[in-house]
Amino acid sequence: MSNHSYPIAPEGFLQWMEESGIWRNYNDLYYRYVKVLDEKLSIGITELPQDHYSNLLDGWRYDRFAALHKYISNLFADRTSDLIRELFDGDEELAERARQEFRTAIDQYGRFVRGVSPKPRQKAAFFRQHFFDNYVDQARQSGQSGFTIKTLDVIRDLNVIHDKVNVSETALKAKFKKDANVVYDGEEPKPADELILKFRFLDRAEEEISSPSLYERTKTMRPPSLNQVFYGPPGAGKTYRTSQEAVRICDGEVSEDRTVYMERYNKLMEHGRIEFVTFHQSFSYEDFVEGLRPYVSSELSSSGGFRLRVRNGVFKRTEKSKNSRSA
Repeated sequence: MSNHSYPIAPEGFLQWMEESGIWRNYNDLYYRYVKVLDEKLSIGITELPQDHYSNLLDGWRYDRFAALHKYISNLFADRTSDLIRELFDGDEELAERARQEFRTAIDQYGRFVRGVSPKPRQKAAFFRQHFFDNYVDQARQSGQSGFTIKTLDVIRDLNVIHDKVNVSETALKAKFKKDANVVYDGEEPKPADELILKFRFLDRAEEEISSPSLYERTKTMRPPSLNQVFYGPPGAGKTYRTSQEAVRICDGEVSEDRTVYMERYNKLMEHGRIEFVTFHQSFSYEDFVEGLRPYVSSELSSSGGFRLRVRNGVFKRTEKSKNSRSA
């Protein structure tokens, strides 16, 4: 079936990616997805034909993951939240990233089973050049006021199914919009799993407003706020943009290469300088700032009593970490 010597299991999949030398930050993430899914399949997922999907290898042999892809599409549709929590056992961070990366991990596992090399991710410059050649220049030459990028068209034209997130993320980055002299003009109605992004060319007045000289003048008038809001549809790259901006705030500058800034992001998280928080309706002041939490000490354990202790929340933990470094 395959022409490599790695065991056809999640552990062999991880080794296959690591020794390929091109996945770096993604290998552990995709391994976690594959491992948790393989474990769930052994227990049984009712939406899949259990006779043929007792594990990932059997599923690939049965229909090349066709039923699994359909299940994943349903997983991230209207009824996603309960299914995702069940699949990832409440791991909110893993579930949030899975919205963008889950299908790619499964596709890579299919390549692993077939014994072919991992498919590398393309750099942002690769997509920017495609946008200019096929959208920006053509729209300008024909005198249009803007253009529309259909992400599925780009994926099909370039055969980059594994870079779905990179397509939309690159189009929405400030560098592309600046080089193309455009502003993001929202989305068009779209079918499921497709992003249709609209862009409009800046007119002369808008160009003057957005010019670097004016920006340099105005930014000295008041300090920039660290409060930022990123919005957009699923798959537009909000989570990665948040990670990039967190590194920029900590270091003052940040690489455009996702692999580079995610490595730095993970190090900053290890040092306590960054916290990733998923707010939920049950998330309270006590969780974020501080609150009283019960604990049982050794002298009270026999009597069944407890005491209350002040416990720092996410915000105070981060602030304390910052102050300890400055001291």
